Amino acid sequence: MRGSDNVERESRLSAEELRGFATIAGLCAEALLTLPDEALVERVRRVQQEVGEPPYRGMEGKDLVQRYYDRFFVPASSCFVPLAESCVRAAHVEGGVRRFGSFGGMHAAHVLRCYQAAGFDCRAIAGYDLAVKNLKPDSMACELLFMAALAEKAGAADGHSCDLLVQFADEHAARWMPDAADALRERGEDLYSQVCGMAARAVADLVSG
Repeated sequence: MRGSDNVERESRLSAEELRGFATIAGLCAEALLTLPDEALVERVRRVQQEVGEPPYRGMEGKDLVQRYYDRFFVPASSCFVPLAESCVRAAHVEGGVRRFGSFGGMHAAHVLRCYQAAGFDCRAIAGYDLAVKNLKPDSMACELLFMAALAEKAGAADGHSCDLLVQFADEHAARWMPDAADALRERGEDLYSQVCGMAARAVADLVSG
């Protein structure tokens, strides 16, 4: 990572802010990594209310499970979005339709180097088998869990982790998660468009102060 341009902001991050970010990032990652059930939906609603956002009201049960598959595992689906930094940052609009880039490339490579430098093993992430199998280093769930881990360390008065958290958010997450949330909304409002929107706003707050 480069030297931070956010030293003043980093010094103002309170333990409460860091805990709040870790909670949001961890929950959003969990929503992307597990089959949806009633308990998960209720936890999302509770956190939405805590941050002042309207609680989710939409499809549930078997319909939401099918939506989960269609969103993330069926490229032919009209609502599919590849939630990886490399795909979203390389996207372009063609004929009024957002076309995504390919997996891999310099952004994914740099993300992996950040993980290695901080001792974060993205291969150890647990979740639904198909979701874990399809994870890339620069998948949204991976980046969110990495930042949540840094936020938890920073909340324990680890200034270096706080520096790394804001730098990573500024260099990576904030550069593509808002666009990913927009892409999900373009292809239909649901639990996942709201979860990714909440994650994107949390990241934006982190880097903007």
